Amino acid sequence: MHTMSSTLTEIRIFIASPSDMTPERERLIRVIDEFNLPQSPTRKQGIVVQPLDWRQHVVPAMGLPEEILLEQLPVETWDIFVGMMWQRFGSPTGSVDSITGLTFDSGTAQEFTLAQRAWEKYRRPHVLFYCCTRPMPRKGFDAKQFLENWLTGVETHLNADTPHWRQQAQMAAENLYRRLEAAPALRELAVNPLMLQIIALVNRDRGALPDRRVELYKECTDVLLERWDKAKGLEVLLSAAQARQLLQPIALWMHSEENRREVSKPELLAFMQPLLPQIQREVAPEDLLQSWQERSGIFKGEGDVYFFHHLSFQEYLTAEEIRNGRRQDILVKNFDHAWWREPTLLAMGLTNPPIFSDFMAELLRAKWRDGARVDFMLHCIDETLRKDAAPFIDGLKRLRRFDAKYSALLALERIATDEAKAALHNALDDADDQIAGHARSILARLGEATPAGKVEMLRVQIDGKARELPKRLFNAHELNAEYILIKDGKYKYSVTKKEIAVPPRYFAKYPVTNKLYRRFIDYLAGKENMREVLAVLPPEKFPRNLLAQVKSDSAFVSYLKRDFKSWADKLRSRYDDDKRFNGDDQPVVGVTWFAAQAYCHWLTALQSAESRAQSRSLIYRLPKEEEWEWAASGGKREYPWGNEELDETRANYGVKVGHTTPVGAYPAGATPEGLMDMAGNVWEWMENLYGEGAYGEDNRALRGESWASSEDARALRCASRDYSNPGVRDNVVGFRVVCAQS
Repeated sequence: MHTMSSTLTEIRIFIASPSDMTPERERLIRVIDEFNLPQSPTRKQGIVVQPLDWRQHVVPAMGLPEEILLEQLPVETWDIFVGMMWQRFGSPTGSVDSITGLTFDSGTAQEFTLAQRAWEKYRRPHVLFYCCTRPMPRKGFDAKQFLENWLTGVETHLNADTPHWRQQAQMAAENLYRRLEAAPALRELAVNPLMLQIIALVNRDRGALPDRRVELYKECTDVLLERWDKAKGLEVLLSAAQARQLLQPIALWMHSEENRREVSKPELLAFMQPLLPQIQREVAPEDLLQSWQERSGIFKGEGDVYFFHHLSFQEYLTAEEIRNGRRQDILVKNFDHAWWREPTLLAMGLTNPPIFSDFMAELLRAKWRDGARVDFMLHCIDETLRKDAAPFIDGLKRLRRFDAKYSALLALERIATDEAKAALHNALDDADDQIAGHARSILARLGEATPAGKVEMLRVQIDGKARELPKRLFNAHELNAEYILIKDGKYKYSVTKKEIAVPPRYFAKYPVTNKLYRRFIDYLAGKENMREVLAVLPPEKFPRNLLAQVKSDSAFVSYLKRDFKSWADKLRSRYDDDKRFNGDDQPVVGVTWFAAQAYCHWLTALQSAESRAQSRSLIYRLPKEEEWEWAASGGKREYPWGNEELDETRANYGVKVGHTTPVGAYPAGATPEGLMDMAGNVWEWMENLYGEGAYGEDNRALRGESWASSEDARALRCASRDYSNPGVRDNVVGFRVVCAQS
């Protein structure tokens, strides 16, 4: 077991399994994640469980697999070995057992053998082996095949079973499938046969699918409540509009109780009774329930229990009822509660009339400061059709609270219309200097020119000489990312307990975001959107220079390899397709220390390519621990913001959100100089080795803690540190850049 710096004891579990055990391996990792939740019994006892996986924790290197494994994940460092097997024993690796001289049957067999021998010698690791008993596999849900089968059945039934109609069905299925694949919002709905059948119904009925989720839900309910029965010549007791007058209030009534999915028949009849006169049609409640149950596909019943066939229908109809009744107060009251997230997003997408502006005006007036809610506010803006800047412009003028005005600035940045940009320019004159400063930073990120004004300078000491440097720099190669000057000084460094001197450094205001990191990957891939950058730094020049600079680091060279064409895939974030972590403004995670270093080298190369006439140029790199701690603490603060107690307004920590949040969402956690996210959200790679106490000599230091930290406030102190293998690609680790003159 490994005692971590935040007073937690780490238990390391090595997982070995062939590829056909991927679902079980992922399920085991999810269980381990639950063990690590702050409220779990293991975490309360000070224990954190670390799953080790060959695919995630071993850096590619030259040599035989068992040699790499023993070098980077020595068997004696495992606490538990879990082997899992099902249909196959794995693929042969060609590795030879040094004791028997025989070739191992597979990588899994090799890992098991090493673990068993270590147990016999050291009584470590404990060896657990499981054989899977799930049935032999059936083919997974094939959406394309389902559409072809379903549409063939429909067309041959309604028309004739001829080659012509079968071909028509096949073509329609192909077109619909391509449409779903091209639209993420629609693809996410087509997750099972029920929802896919409804989508196919809508597509066939109107000849095309709508672009937006709320429009698709409306079409689905119209088809299921009325149009499909009419097409089949069946009696329709209520039109879709009349049925909604009942189902929408029912949905809101049920959804008002958290996690309520069912209602008894007596309760339902009692609730419906006062609503029936409003639909202006004589219909017996019992007949109506039976019709819905047998034919609608939306509201079903089993015995005396009724429920919406799919939670998404309950959420959509709840949103409709809130919009129709102008009850945005319900959404504000429950803002960002998990049970209400989907109805809120759907309500933002509804029009005729929209409630977006009224909702946002009321939301800004509400007293909430949790940074996670800023993230959700931005999601709501993304969902609405007409992104009205008015409530945010009005908020900047009328509201006095910093957190409300800061949220309005971030909203205007997301909207980015001419009207929104004009409001940001006006905010440059705000009486609150912090608001004016944030407005200037946002305008720089948007590529907007701002009045030059007076450049604020700070006096610093460089090599014993006094100099004045700009308080801020904006890097054009990172879409005008802001760098803040941290002055030189002396302080007692927590690692050595000795006083050290730190020179002045420019620190990036935020960790590197997905948006910025993807530009680097696009450059490596030679994409058209990076044409201007490729002209400044030709694609053949950068890899050659980088390999020359790191040639003394054999692990770095081995990781990169000399095939530049593979770098884009190798260095891409492991979570680039994971919607929990891949938002443009979220910090990039799932990148190795080598990838972070490569990004910094790229920035330096770009700067150098444009600064040939200058005698000195800027160098971009990862921070060293002593620099980072000085920037975070100023030599005297316990936390980046000061010594005040940690709470949810200052950082994303303790698995309270469950994922990363956009950088800058917690302004209350900023340092006095303005650095954001120095505590929580993501661990940050440091340039230096961790040193004594790490499992491997090549382990790199980490600072800052993450969204998945313990709830113990001590974990987020400026002095807290940890380490990781430089080849690890975790969803809790990102990086920040510093720059200095060469």
